[in-house]
Amino acid sequence: MPGSFVRLVHRHIAPNTTGHKAWVLELKNTTTNKWSGGYCFTEFEWLPQDFEIINYRTSKDPKSWFTYKLALARTLIDEETRTKAIGMITLTERKVARRIGTGEKEVLVEAKSEAERVQALRQWFGIVLTPEEERGIRSMPSEITGEGVNF
Repeated sequence: MPGSFVRLVHRHIAPNTTGHKAWVLELKNTTTNKWSGGYCFTEFEWLPQDFEIINYRTSKDPKSWFTYKLALARTLIDEETRTKAIGMITLTERKVARRIGTGEKEVLVEAKSEAERVQALRQWFGIVLTPEEERGIRSMPSEITGEGVNF
């Protein structure tokens, strides 16, 4: 994406990991000109049990933001080349926003209800929830209620 920078570096991710390095996908903030880690992985072999426990923890631990916040991102692809990223659409909590290139972020939707957010998922991300999935949102910490998002 023009104006957006990413790099993959092999480095220590914390002072206490001096014996082990990880591959870190870093993103450059074009405003501050600083790099920050967005995702990391190692070359250690993982077994199915390893994936099971990390997925369980991130989906069940109340300290994990995955249990009370909603965040999605979709890369926009140039229609002509079908290979070049030209922007992003994101959903964070109740806002759907679009950024093309280095342009300003444009808020497309600010959902005032869960029904509006479900419609935004369909319209901007192509995610169509079944009635059962929609019912599953009720009483979740991330549900939009009359007072706002519950967290």
